[in-house]
Amino acid sequence: MIFSRNPKFTIKIFAYLFALVMITGYSIFQARHLISGPQLSIDSPTQGETIKNSILEVAGSAHNISEIQLNDKQIYTEKDGRFKEKLMLSPGYNIMKVSVRDKFGREIHKTLEVVFDNNEIQQQARLNYKNN
Repeated sequence: MIFSRNPKFTIKIFAYLFALVMITGYSIFQARHLISGPQLSIDSPTQGETIKNSILEVAGSAHNISEIQLNDKQIYTEKDGRFKEKLMLSPGYNIMKVSVRDKFGREIHKTLEVVFDNNEIQQQARLNYKNN
């Protein structure tokens, strides 16, 4: 066999194969974020939450994205991928949609449903009105 007759050649072949495996492995490791696609996590509010204030802050994080939208309006992330955006809620049932897209066009959409309970605000307004 050729490997047993020429040890220098055998070492050279194994060195090239080892280098090729290392370069390929490192390339795949570095490309893992491109391969996995966009990621979206919403921290607040939680799904189905009842909100007492008309102003709501939607917060979360997004990674491997080129664009993020809240209710079809572009918003921006911090360098670490975190985002915060304030919304004005309508009384009752509210639906919000958060969408992210990566540079290859892959998209993820998450829908949040919350309820704005403005009974306390209405009661306070009635009390203020009666007192004036």
